[in-house]
Amino acid sequence: MFYTAQERLEARVTHLREIAAWSEALLERLPTANPAEVPAWQRLKETLALAHKLLKDQDHPEAGDALVSLQDSDARFGRHHGSYCGYLLDVAMDAEAN
Repeated sequence: MFYTAQERLEARVTHLREIAAWSEALLERLPTANPAEVPAWQRLKETLALAHKLLKDQDHPEAGDALVSLQDSDARFGRHHGSYCGYLLDVAMDAEAN
C-alpha cells in the first residue's frame, strides 16, 4: 500500500504530537534537584521547544517565521537577490577601520 506525501506528513505530525505530550508528562512526573544543572534535562527542554515550534508552524503555516532547520533554529527562508535559506548578513566597514 502506498501513501501520499500528505498522508505521510500527517502521520509524522501526529507522531510528533504524541512524543511531545509524552515528554511534557515526563518532565512533570520526574523530580530533579535542579533541572537547570542537568544537561540531559536542558537538552530535552530545548528539543521539546523545537517540537512545539514545528507543530505550531504546521497548525498555522500562514503565520510566517517558520522553522526551516532543526539543526539551526535561527535560520529563516527569505528573498534577497534570489531565494535563500539561512541568514542574511550585511557587512559594513567605516573609514577608521584597518
